[in-house]
Amino acid sequence: MPVECGEGWKDLYQPLLDLCECKGIQVLQVKEKFGGLRFYIEWGPEAEGLGYDLYRIITAAERASYHTCEMCGEDGYTGFSMPLGDPIYKVTRGPSSKSGWIKSLCDPCRIKRDEGFGR
Repeated sequence: MPVECGEGWKDLYQPLLDLCECKGIQVLQVKEKFGGLRFYIEWGPEAEGLGYDLYRIITAAERASYHTCEMCGEDGYTGFSMPLGDPIYKVTRGPSSKSGWIKSLCDPCRIKRDEGFGR
């Protein structure tokens, strides 16, 4: 089963792959869609044994991908907005300036991707 997303998300999906292998859970697909990680498994008896905990672990990894650069793995905050104090992330989710593909990328990787687009 090939992983169809950038190397920057490896720290998000590799523990899930390891857990599924250890518990005998079949992984159907790991990919990027609309700028986020998608992790699909076969919900058989093995997965049901982990139940809601497995669902929460997968959901946490998928949510974290929106603030983790798919190319280099950069994550975190640059600061907080005023007046509400919402975090300002180093990684943004959005389309490329050269294409309509939505990606979660840090600014340097977004620039690098746009410069290499179409070559």
